[in-house]
Amino acid sequence: MLSDSILEWLVATVLLVFVLAYGVYRMLDIKIIRQAISKKPSIASRISFGDPRVKIIRLILYFIVVVLLVGALIFPPGENILREESSEGVDVLFLVDSSLSMNAVDAKPTRLARFKETLLSLLPELEGNRLGIVVFAGSPFLYCPLTTDMNAFADYVRGLDVDMVGDKGSDINGAFDKAMKLIDSSKLLRNRIIVLASDGEDHSKSSLPRISADLVVWGFGSIDGAPIYYEDGDTGSRGYVTTQGGLVSSASDGQIIISVADPDYLRDIARENRGKYFDLTTDGSARYKLIDDIQDMEKNSLSKNKQLLRNQKPHYFLIPAVFLFFIDISILEWLMFRIHRKEESQ
Repeated sequence: MLSDSILEWLVATVLLVFVLAYGVYRMLDIKIIRQAISKKPSIASRISFGDPRVKIIRLILYFIVVVLLVGALIFPPGENILREESSEGVDVLFLVDSSLSMNAVDAKPTRLARFKETLLSLLPELEGNRLGIVVFAGSPFLYCPLTTDMNAFADYVRGLDVDMVGDKGSDINGAFDKAMKLIDSSKLLRNRIIVLASDGEDHSKSSLPRISADLVVWGFGSIDGAPIYYEDGDTGSRGYVTTQGGLVSSASDGQIIISVADPDYLRDIARENRGKYFDLTTDGSARYKLIDDIQDMEKNSLSKNKQLLRNQKPHYFLIPAVFLFFIDISILEWLMFRIHRKEESQ
């Protein structure tokens, strides 16, 4: 079924064609009369073109009608309408380790790059849920607030890098504390799941972190360890990180740092919180377990951001055009006829 706006545009189109055809017809009619007078001047006294003032008024009205109809087709005014879309989903908060060790190359191309590829591949399956990211190294911060906008979230994921946090190290406990603050502030809804993505290389390991939410732990890296590849965006230098803080081009250099993942620590965190641990370095398909968990969870009622829509209203132009055209072809036509009859009677 056609919407009201489309029907109004169709009416405006038909009426514009009719008005233009009517104007052409009147001009041709006048042209034929003038040609007849030029051939037989004697009939001029029997023909009246009406009061010039009425003709001017009709011409002005005709011009206004055409402008209004064109405006109805090209520049229809609109109304701003707020529409709120509701859906059901789960709050998923990713705690992402962005410490330097996440650039180790035992998970190709790097541990952090593997995480980014993993998460981006899952986004179509995560549509409808609210997703957010807390990034941590030596300290945590809320990098991406919870959002249902998958395109915006994907941009945040692509922007993840090991240079994001100034404080060095890998404080997993601090990341959990940040997540708990978000939970306590009610920014996370009741049905929520926390996903920790890390290599487990936390040298402090003061205690096992706890959190009041469903927990999934994604492990990246191997116990054999690997060099850390780094590219300096400011200087353009690149290579493998050494114990002196420099960069060398060879991965076999005796001075390079070997980052060793700690999957046992990550398993302990998952066990302490009755969560699940998956090694995504060796089993990439384990990523889909997160989708299964979300589908099995009770859903929150979510409201997406209000969208500003433009409700077209061509009738604001169409109604006055029809009214003025009616005045022209009825009242003014009748008035000119009366004037003509009066002239004939005299």
